[in-house]
Amino acid sequence: MMSESKKTFINEIFLIRAVACIAVVVIHTLTVTIMNYEFSPQKEAPVRYVQLLLMFATPTFILISEILISHSYRNGTPNGFLKKRIKYILLPYLFVGTIYALYDFYIYSMPFLDFLLHLKDILLLGRWHGYFILIIMQFYFLHMFFQRYLSKASPLLILFIAAIINFTYLGIVNFVEPFGLSNASYIWYDFSRIPFFGWLIYFTAAFYIGKDIERFRGVISKLRYVILLGVLLLGMVLIYLRSEKILTSISSNRVDVIAYTIFVLFILFMIGDKLKPVPRVIGIISQFSFGIYLLHPLFFQVLNLYYSKSGGVSLMTYGFTTFLIGIIGPIVVTYLFNLTPLGAFTVGKIGVKPTRSNN
Repeated sequence: MMSESKKTFINEIFLIRAVACIAVVVIHTLTVTIMNYEFSPQKEAPVRYVQLLLMFATPTFILISEILISHSYRNGTPNGFLKKRIKYILLPYLFVGTIYALYDFYIYSMPFLDFLLHLKDILLLGRWHGYFILIIMQFYFLHMFFQRYLSKASPLLILFIAAIINFTYLGIVNFVEPFGLSNASYIWYDFSRIPFFGWLIYFTAAFYIGKDIERFRGVISKLRYVILLGVLLLGMVLIYLRSEKILTSISSNRVDVIAYTIFVLFILFMIGDKLKPVPRVIGIISQFSFGIYLLHPLFFQVLNLYYSKSGGVSLMTYGFTTFLIGIIGPIVVTYLFNLTPLGAFTVGKIGVKPTRSNN
């Protein structure tokens, strides 16, 4: 193993991470707004389309993780690589996941045995919005074990093989009805998103992007109009498949989200490359994105406890307030926790701040 190398920054990541974070909060803001207000099917449909078009968010976080690792450690992972990620990624997953389980235990007056089963489902099976951490942890192992082979192999061949595996896996999950198992529905619609097979094309694409970032920038710059058209067409495909009830789920592990997400990433890269210096608000959201992702639904739940007692709030006011609380609340909590010695191991540490040297 090599020693820890000096990190080099990818300026575009600040924007990409911030946009993905905002998209996640918007998705969940729309969900709780629909739950609290009466929407006719005609009014709900466009809201669901917006959520569907924002489904690039979680896969983008997963892409960012491997892009940064591949870019920073081109000759092998350093000593302590996995230990560091357990401390700052997995431990916050376990801590915050336990907080959500305890919240449900208190609010719903669960029997203690039910609480333990609920905690197991959250932490081990990923039955909460933080499930993407389990996918990222798998990516770490994939990178450690296969970096040497991927570096020597043909990128086009690897991407082709990964795409076949990925599309086949999600094709089965998306189009084949669950069968033959006592808890088949859960495995099909929830746990199926955890194995890396459903995200393999993201891993391989991110690996090669990070490994040769300058070449990647050049390629997407030349293909910018093709990429823009691709995003528009792929977004239309998502909406069409839902409107025709071919794929009705609103989930990031829909088979049609893969290409759409990658094209959105390309566009965000192109925008981020021109965004110098990084706007302060983008930098702040990027720095606190991990805490925002993990904590924002908890603030939504607390807000709904108050809202259910107060009422009388307009839909627009509720939606806007919920979104702001989902951003600001986790930032404050993450900042305060990180003032303590163990804060970074509980809600995640504050990310790197953009500076002129990063641009």
